[in-house]
Order: sequence, then structure tokens, then C-alpha cells
Amino acid sequence: MSCTTILVGREASFDGSTMIARNEDS
Repeated sequence: MSCTTILVGREASFDGSTMIARNEDS
């Protein structure tokens, strides 16, 4: 799941850190 968090984190970095928090919670 770490890989997904990193990939999503990079995209969400400029889109919104809210996605990162949701992915980590899921």
C-alpha cells in the first residue's frame, strides 16, 4: 500500500493533500 500512497501522494500534492489522508485511512 506504500507504493500506492506515494504515487497518489505525488498527484494529490498539487491537487489536494485531502486525497493522501483518505488513502492512508482506507
